[in-house]
Amino acid sequence: MKSISFFFTMVLTNIIFGQITGSVNYPEEGISFTIPQQWIGEELDEVFVMASNQEAGIIAMLFHPAKTTDKLIEQMQEGLHDELINLYPVGGISSTALNRVEGIYQGTL
Repeated sequence: MKSISFFFTMVLTNIIFGQITGSVNYPEEGISFTIPQQWIGEELDEVFVMASNQEAGIIAMLFHPAKTTDKLIEQMQEGLHDELINLYPVGGISSTALNRVEGIYQGTL
């Protein structure tokens, strides 16, 4: 069972995104959603990223192989760090629904 992580960042970005709009469907994961109006999305490797030209911030959704919600929360508390990304959680990480965990992050992209 895969869990889904939502990372919300309030970072003003000028990233150029593909023009995915409307409905997005991941049948193998059992989810679908609609990208909000004024937002666009792009699939990058194993991450789906959404951004707006009118609102600051991005939303990144990744599928995570953690087997339990507790394990996913533990890993999310470590933040996201690699050569280009340095994001760390501000506030708590919370479980908002079955197999869904979210938190607010800040840092650099």
